[in-house]
Amino acid sequence: MAVGSIEHKFYLELLKGLNFTEEDLPYFSDDPEKCQRMVATKFKEKTQKEWCEIFNDTDACVTPVLSLEEAAEHPHNAERKSFIKSFQGNVAPKPAPRLSRTCAVSLADQPSPVVGQDTLEELLNLDYTHTEINKLVESGVVKCVNKSKL
Repeated sequence: MAVGSIEHKFYLELLKGLNFTEEDLPYFSDDPEKCQRMVATKFKEKTQKEWCEIFNDTDACVTPVLSLEEAAEHPHNAERKSFIKSFQGNVAPKPAPRLSRTCAVSLADQPSPVVGQDTLEELLNLDYTHTEINKLVESGVVKCVNKSKL
């Protein structure tokens, strides 16, 4: 679980959810490591699902720590369509911010680059001749993907 109850009013909500009093876990403590241990020990008493149910609809600033796939399925992110599935089936966050006139394109939608796909172009930009490039390719110094011009 991730805890971000920095302001006092949120901290009180955290204590309520953890069933602690401010005497148990003071907002300002001379022993913050002890407080961290107490919170960590308390969180080990229940499952993530149970803690989510306890802190759901509170202002305690407590959220589950999720994998990328779990984050994509979380109701908050699903409602906002914050993730996409790439053509390869991988989950990826959508680009942000979302702008109406200049939509960003996720790199997850793009195929992975292929070794040598830009070799010819780049070497020509560096003033290599086709003959020199062919020698480099034949000797294995560089890889070059032929792009069909059909």
